[in-house]
Amino acid sequence: MDEMTSGGGYRRASYNVPHVRQPRKVAEFVGEVLAEPKMSAGLGGRRVALIWRDTVGPDVAAHTVPEAIRGGVLHVVVDDPVRAHNYSACLRRELIARINDKLDGRPVRDVRFRTGALPTAGE
Repeated sequence: MDEMTSGGGYRRASYNVPHVRQPRKVAEFVGEVLAEPKMSAGLGGRRVALIWRDTVGPDVAAHTVPEAIRGGVLHVVVDDPVRAHNYSACLRRELIARINDKLDGRPVRDVRFRTGALPTAGE
């Protein structure tokens, strides 16, 4: 935006530009961001998704998708109602312990399984 001068001409308006940091590689600050309490709570579901297959194993991962963490409860979609019941009855406590161990904290206090369609590749 230009400013009009007293002589009728125009000059560039000057702006106070805040200090600009030097660029950093993503790898340098990802750990810092995930360590922030507000960020780790918000990104909990994504963090779980990154470790899901290694945590539950390929057989369970083939039939499940972690959906979200809300209020410390991990919501998981399962493609079959019998599997959902079995996972809830037999795996829930073990999954909570494994996930919390891998995430260095206690973001998950419970797991709820629901039956639903799993997303296809590319979704």
